[in-house]
Amino acid sequence: VQHTPPATTPTTLAPAGAAAHRRVVAAARAGITLLERDVLGLTTPPWAQRALAARWMPDAPEAYCPRCGATRDLDDAVLAHALHPAGAPDEPSSGAPPAGCAACETQRPAWSRAVRLGVYDGLLRDAIHDIKFTAFRRLGRDVGRALGDSLRLALVAAGHDPARAVVAPLPSSFWRRLDRGIDHATEIARGVAEASGAELRSLFRRRHRPSQVGIPAGERRKNVAGAFRIT
Repeated sequence: VQHTPPATTPTTLAPAGAAAHRRVVAAARAGITLLERDVLGLTTPPWAQRALAARWMPDAPEAYCPRCGATRDLDDAVLAHALHPAGAPDEPSSGAPPAGCAACETQRPAWSRAVRLGVYDGLLRDAIHDIKFTAFRRLGRDVGRALGDSLRLALVAAGHDPARAVVAPLPSSFWRRLDRGIDHATEIARGVAEASGAELRSLFRRRHRPSQVGIPAGERRKNVAGAFRIT
């Protein structure tokens, strides 16, 4: 005798039951978030929320020297904005490096143009620390995207195609990545490449050196001398 099991139908919820179910799920998620944030301290606001709460904005091109990235005096910033109200770079159309400021006129930086988000302080400093020491990858990508937007505008203003640019981060050493659980420079670079349209390439390797934390500023360059090599 062949036994045929009764047909089954999928369980459905009435509209009122479905709404109640959604409220229970939402309440559970809210409870977990509160537990993580207030008790365990596992969650932090995303970059956009942090920046909005702090009324933070990336530095305009005229706020800093395009050669070395140092903050300009107010009078210099006003003059730069008057000369380039649209945020165009200071370098001439010939492609020569832009003129430096008093802080770098006697120096020869290894780069021809600097693009920055802001001064390494306050909100930006806290975000970098969260990326480095809590392995907050999403925050790294978000900060990188903000920098990538500024980079894209600078490239276009200088007459360069962002798609032909290359982003090459200086990575952490293997042991530093193992210790921290993240290569923060690479995570930020991924966001930069995504927002700017540039290509991300791994062109450098880093030998392990003692952490820069706690080393006097005058000795930090010596600490990393010879640490990087091109692959």
